[in-house]
Amino acid sequence: MATINVSDLGGDWQRLLERLKQGEEFTVTSDGAPVAVIAPLHGGERRDPEADLAWMQAFRERNGSLTIEQIIAMKNEGRR
Repeated sequence: MATINVSDLGGDWQRLLERLKQGEEFTVTSDGAPVAVIAPLHGGERRDPEADLAWMQAFRERNGSLTIEQIIAMKNEGRR
């Protein structure tokens, strides 16, 4: 992951966005300390909906149906 100082962000946003589109992530630092991460929303590439559907179907076969409460708990667990 590349590192960018917060003072360097004011300049070339277009170049930064192009690198993000390629899937690159950046750690933003201030006075040498990391303060944020800038990352592309989809890793720079489009996801394959057919592959995602196949993954979901396989997950359901292994684990059965999930309740909405279980889904929310799994989502929230990823935020910790």
